[in-house]
Amino acid sequence: MLMIGKYQFRTGLWPTLIAVLVFPCLIALGFWQLDRAKQKREMHNAFLERQQAEAIKLNERILSADPEELYWRHIELSGEFKRNRKIFLDNQVLNREAGYYVYVLFSPVGSDQSVLINYGWIAAGADRTLLPEVDLPNGTVTLKGIIKGVPSTGITLEETAVESIQNNIRVQSINIGKLSNLLNEKLALFVVRLEKESPYGLTRQWALPGSDEAMHLGYAFQWFALAATLLVIFIVVNLHKDKSNE
Repeated sequence: MLMIGKYQFRTGLWPTLIAVLVFPCLIALGFWQLDRAKQKREMHNAFLERQQAEAIKLNERILSADPEELYWRHIELSGEFKRNRKIFLDNQVLNREAGYYVYVLFSPVGSDQSVLINYGWIAAGADRTLLPEVDLPNGTVTLKGIIKGVPSTGITLEETAVESIQNNIRVQSINIGKLSNLLNEKLALFVVRLEKESPYGLTRQWALPGSDEAMHLGYAFQWFALAATLLVIFIVVNLHKDKSNE
């Protein structure tokens, strides 16, 4: 028993166990969100720094380099679109409308590797057995885009990971290794996101990387506030006025 002025601090076993277990979890979640905010800030700073660098031209050295060293760099590549199969990344929402990010294979001039191009977003139709029509330009073209890592968005379910529809592919996540085997293609270990100014492509409303730092800071504040609230409630509920001296 602890005396605080005219009050006794007295608690039972279960309230103490609950507080001891829940309070550290709330604090840990708060620090986790702070760490996520830090990661987003570093990502955003790296993006801004690499955006200032001169655009690079695709060549074999670039294709064999560590892809992480190239992320967010502007790139220019010439070649042809492979029109045989397109990859539709499912469950992509834009302006509250469900749709797909469409990835297409691009064969750079003078290379035996293909590059996955994020061609943009397209709305999904009501009929899940059909995929939207996507037209690609013929012949040799020059593209300008930004090098990105393989997207981590999407739901990975082994039994529904790949669906073949109309000679195209619908996937829940992008896996370079699986796609390379499925398409019998040697794929680069990065993707290229078409720039908004490109004359080719679908709808492109790209979010800035790390732009959701404030969201994680807000979540961190909520977790810390819940921890503080729990602590205050625990103290108030277990304070009892000492009536022994009355």
